Amino acid sequence: MLLLSSCCADLDKEKIRNELSKSLKIGDTREKVEFVLRSHGIDFSYDAEFEQRYSSNIRGKNCAFDKSVIIYIYINKSGLVSKIEVLNSYTFL
Repeated sequence: MLLLSSCCADLDKEKIRNELSKSLKIGDTREKVEFVLRSHGIDFSYDAEFEQRYSSNIRGKNCAFDKSVIIYIYINKSGLVSKIEVLNSYTFL
């Protein structure tokens, strides 16, 4: 797993998490979530029917395998951020 984490240097989960956490906090509104994601150039979708969360899949460039960073931002019943997750994802074809 250490080998995988060193690949795709242009795609750093912690850097993405840190950049988002400067602008986005638990308790922020949906409008702020969308503003922050757009201002960082992050494409996203919102699942209103099942998960009540924003999601984004940021893919690495020039990787020997398919690496991406997944962002999930959960919204509670009051329409506010309740949880933020930033995860690495690897796919081998």
